[in-house]
Amino acid sequence: MRPFYFGETTAISIEKERGQGKPSLELLVEIALYFHVSTDYLLLGRELDRDSVRVILLELSAQMMELAKKL
Repeated sequence: MRPFYFGETTAISIEKERGQGKPSLELLVEIALYFHVSTDYLLLGRELDRDSVRVILLELSAQMMELAKKL
């Protein structure tokens, strides 16, 4: 497996480099911790705004409650 280098001395092997699947959740968390970024940043290329997430979750919750009433 070809290692993916972060800096000069630290290497983390990522199977995706060879097209063999996706990096595991554990690997993504370790990379995020190493670089002091969120997994949102690694996966989306940007940080999510907590207020925006809260609004979206409240809207989804309201929609789910409306659907539940129709059952």
